[in-house]
Amino acid sequence: MVLETAVNGRADALVTFNVRDFGTVPARFGIEVMIPRDARDETMTETMTYPLRLPRSLKRAVERQSKEDSTSINQFVATAVAEKLSALQTAEFFADRKARADFKVFDKLMKRRGGKPPRIGDEMPGSKAKASRHVRDNP
Repeated sequence: MVLETAVNGRADALVTFNVRDFGTVPARFGIEVMIPRDARDETMTETMTYPLRLPRSLKRAVERQSKEDSTSINQFVATAVAEKLSALQTAEFFADRKARADFKVFDKLMKRRGGKPPRIGDEMPGSKAKASRHVRDNP
């Protein structure tokens, strides 16, 4: 699942303490697997400077927020950019998954007989099915 997400998200690298678990498979997709220390060292040597012009009101708000968060303005802006990119890429990822979805198979799967009733709180609104008090061992 982690590798699938990295591939679908067009990641260049996967940062994990479990490098050994991934073997050589990520390389087939052009993904480098590295431990956090190496990622930090590599990332910090590849930083670029970009002059940024902000309206005064926005700059003041960024200064205020970064001070409140005990971060530098640079770190605040870099994090904000990363969050925005992540949101855009996530939306793109799910749009791509939706385009590849087979809704006929999904409907068939959802209409099959058997299985366990939904847990308390997972019932469909207006459903007359009783919810199960079954609790999974593994969340």
